[in-house]
Amino acid sequence: MATISSNLSQPTGIAIDSSGNLYVSNGGRNGNNTISEFNSAGSFLTSIGSSSNLDHPFGIAIDSSGDLYVDNYGNGTVSEFTNSSAVPEPSSVLGGFTAAVLGLVLRWRKRSSTPLK
Repeated sequence: MATISSNLSQPTGIAIDSSGNLYVSNGGRNGNNTISEFNSAGSFLTSIGSSSNLDHPFGIAIDSSGDLYVDNYGNGTVSEFTNSSAVPEPSSVLGGFTAAVLGLVLRWRKRSSTPLK
């Protein structure tokens, strides 16, 4: 098992895709508002998002299509990054009631380790 410490800034959540890649949200109080992606060997691949489109990312999840959902604790939204996008920018941002419910689900998953289906 690899130890990952580079490219992390106050990690708050993790998710693993079907290829074994690890996604870590960097959204603590002084985090850099990004998602770091690592391959299954622990090597850093890329940084997803920025302070312009993520606000204290907390819970994260990946669906069966490889789309990444990020709970933005700071502004009460959920950003969706589609697997098909060549540039990792959010394809949509959910707000209001939908974001509140999905945000709660992502936070609950973080505490309980229950997979999102």
